[in-house]
Amino acid sequence: MYAYFKGTLIKLEIDHVILDVLGIGYLIHTPLSLFTQCIKEGSSLFLYTSYIVREDSQRLFGFQTLEDKQMFEKLLKISGLGPKTALSIVGQSDTMNLEEIIKSKDSLSLTKIPGIGKKTAERIITELSDQMGSNTTKTASLFSNDAIAALVTLGYKERQAYDLVQKALKKSTQKLNLSNLISLSLEK
Repeated sequence: MYAYFKGTLIKLEIDHVILDVLGIGYLIHTPLSLFTQCIKEGSSLFLYTSYIVREDSQRLFGFQTLEDKQMFEKLLKISGLGPKTALSIVGQSDTMNLEEIIKSKDSLSLTKIPGIGKKTAERIITELSDQMGSNTTKTASLFSNDAIAALVTLGYKERQAYDLVQKALKKSTQKLNLSNLISLSLEK
């Protein structure tokens, strides 16, 4: 429902922020990694969000990167893993490192995260190891998001920018970097 929020940071706590967006204060649960960055209150903050509705609550969870949000949502699909534990996992380990831990089936490293026991670590590895794509796919995905943002900055509509980048990815036969991807997207 909510893809992201951009606003003024009113309050930074260890597990959440209060973000003022056009005069409305949103309480957004965040990973520990955001708190450790010591972002100053009153500064502008952009968070990708995940909106979780349960029988007894409605909560927003915020992340500084799209990859962290996607990892959080993957973790939520694991049986017995709730938002609090998934947020703890994302906050304790950056996404790329977590993906390497899962790919290498290193359950011992996962058990070092508070709230994760041996059985939970093994379940996470079992259920997510197939979903961890290759680094090439991951890199192309990161470049495509940045390329879309660059095209939007140049005045393209977001949907149009997305379509141009997807066409460029399909017609590319060379190893892409961000600059090449943007150039290919702009070719007609």
